Amino acid sequence: MRTLRLIFIGTIALLLAAFLILKLDADGFFSGHGIGGITLTYVAFSLLLACFVLFVVEASILSRKSGVSTGQPAGIVLVVSSLLTYFALIHIVNVHTWTFFLLLIPFTMLVCGAILYGAASSRMRRVVSSKH
Repeated sequence: MRTLRLIFIGTIALLLAAFLILKLDADGFFSGHGIGGITLTYVAFSLLLACFVLFVVEASILSRKSGVSTGQPAGIVLVVSSLLTYFALIHIVNVHTWTFFLLLIPFTMLVCGAILYGAASSRMRRVVSSKH
């Protein structure tokens, strides 16, 4: 579990770095630098995609290690918080700029919550069906 926590903290750091690069690009920090600014923007979007994949993999690993009593509530909390995050972000997101990628956060939370809840529910069904 300690390795999973370190990977989780590293993924959050990568996510923050990607958003920092995109914010600097939106503020014009990279303008006039030619190919370097474009390359850093592509690196930032690649980091966002990598973070999405890492979060889903971490949720899958966590869903196998957690029990029903922790998996279902964690899944429900993630799904509800993803909806709240979506409704909080939808007002500041512009589809023509990098802020559109902020919607990746609630989508990732929704997928991870569904993985946790689904795995815990299937585990609960197996336990209940084995008792009969």
